[in-house]
Amino acid sequence: MNKTRAARPRPAPDPAGRDAAAGAHPVGGDLGAGDPAVGDVGYALKRAQHALRLLMDAALTPLDLTTPQYVVLSVLERAAHAGEDALSGAELARRCFVTPQTMTGLVAGLEGRALVRRRAHPTHGRVLEVGMTGAGRATLRRAHAAAGAVEDRMLAGRTAAERRQLAAWLRDCAAALDVAAGA
Repeated sequence: MNKTRAARPRPAPDPAGRDAAAGAHPVGGDLGAGDPAVGDVGYALKRAQHALRLLMDAALTPLDLTTPQYVVLSVLERAAHAGEDALSGAELARRCFVTPQTMTGLVAGLEGRALVRRRAHPTHGRVLEVGMTGAGRATLRRAHAAAGAVEDRMLAGRTAAERRQLAAWLRDCAAALDVAAGA
């Protein structure tokens, strides 16, 4: 039996531009007009992430890298600095915040350019590990320079202390949401 729910009417936005049902600015609304405690922080964060992604894509294009590919190489670099010279595809996907299926495509593209290599795990033969090649490290050094220029543009006028504080606040926000989500 197919049950359908009757749509509830939504109240019209108030004259101040607030959506009475959601309690937040409509998409594209004046970001500075409301109280940040009511939802502007999330919108501002998403807006900054979107602008960052567009500029990162443009900066990495001359290196024939996408932003997600850059993230894969960066995660592999961090893992290597922590003593892990390779990661399973599943672990790499978790650390890059993508699905295993998406990671398979990203790794295939990077492997086709000899920037990463896959090999059987030493003790779990069915598990394939992904590690960065010398060409991958060289490409990543150039990509870091391109990405760093974008980050410098984003944070222009901020002191080193302010940059560290922003990074700390963002880590705290992520941790609070991880706890709330049960991660």
